[in-house]
Amino acid sequence: MMNKKQLGYFGENLAANFLLENNYQILHRNFRCFLGEIDIISKKENLLIFVEVKTRMSTVFGMAKEAVAWQKQRKLSKLAEFYLQNYHGNCKLLQPRFDVIEVYLLKDNEKNYHIVHLEGAF
Repeated sequence: MMNKKQLGYFGENLAANFLLENNYQILHRNFRCFLGEIDIISKKENLLIFVEVKTRMSTVFGMAKEAVAWQKQRKLSKLAEFYLQNYHGNCKLLQPRFDVIEVYLLKDNEKNYHIVHLEGAF
């Protein structure tokens, strides 16, 4: 049984692999600054995508995406703005988008999972 931190890291790995398999380029994982953290920053075509990953073992307490409430959305928006102002000036030419990737581990089996990619989630 994984603890919360291990579960999150495992889900982020699955999400990153999912993005790579779907022709996204990963620019950063766990980008941190004084404002907080963005799980994944990726690029596809003319888009710069800021990805929040939520991993769950069940939906007993709701869907994973429900954990990305307006407070979290506002925080991610500020983080994205900081990133655009301070890193990779050429990324300013890309259209930003915020995605949520839900990772559901099924039956406590690390090889049995389901991913939901919510493009343009907010």
